[in-house]
Amino acid sequence: MRTRIAIPILLCIAMLLGSVSATWAYAGEQPLGARQAQAADAEELMRRFEEAALSLYKASYADNRQAGYKYVQQLERLVPQLETGIEGRPAGWAKLQQSIRAVSDELLSKKQSSAWMEASARIHLTADAMLRPASGLWMQYERVMLEDVSRVRKAWKRPYEERANAARAAMDNLSAHLALVEGPAFMLRPEGRAAELQERIRYTNVLLSAGPKDQAQAGRVDEALTQLGAAVSRLFTDKPQAVVEEPALAPPASANPVSWTLLLGAIIMAVLAYKSWRKYKQQPYGIKPLP
Repeated sequence: MRTRIAIPILLCIAMLLGSVSATWAYAGEQPLGARQAQAADAEELMRRFEEAALSLYKASYADNRQAGYKYVQQLERLVPQLETGIEGRPAGWAKLQQSIRAVSDELLSKKQSSAWMEASARIHLTADAMLRPASGLWMQYERVMLEDVSRVRKAWKRPYEERANAARAAMDNLSAHLALVEGPAFMLRPEGRAAELQERIRYTNVLLSAGPKDQAQAGRVDEALTQLGAAVSRLFTDKPQAVVEEPALAPPASANPVSWTLLLGAIIMAVLAYKSWRKYKQQPYGIKPLP
């Protein structure tokens, strides 16, 4: 009987000690002030990056290559810091670095070209999406791209002579718009979403190039366009991890579940130990009287 009392007491003591240790360890590893400061630093870093990206885009729009080179250097310095403090998918970081290199290479080549404006636009959309994951500018492209799909469908119903050129032009617009939003799409969405849309575009182009050979072929084109529109919608309707307009920062934790679990277990063990002690006091030797 004494063993039945001792076991809950020992477990209670062990859990209390574990709860205290877990609380101290948690507080030592991530003090509240340090977590808040870390989140604030990451947010400030993200805002600086977004401002530099916007300035780069404005410089590209004005074809101010000197200012553009200054801002692209700022972005190159900020990206390594962002990768350690901001959440994002590896494919998204790769796309972002690729766009920054494209701008830098274009400016260093000293060729008069507007290609760096497209890469600057991709960088700006990505930075804006990272700062405002729930309502970034890139989300507006869903309507634009669905209109592209609608134009392809309308072109497909034109007379045969006009059909190919009109459909090809609409598909080219869709591909160009996807290229603009690839950065934020790969950064905030599962990689398979953008890859699926790319494959849908490729497959639809193959069907459109073949032309309406028969009724079955026409049905395949209609189905491909339906699936193409659905892929566009899936790319944009997937909700990001945060639904508020805040940077994609790791939020500071406000509670330690391990310490709470151990504390609750200690309370339960204390109750069991008390009940065992009461029972022992009433029947010290555990012998029940015969009825």
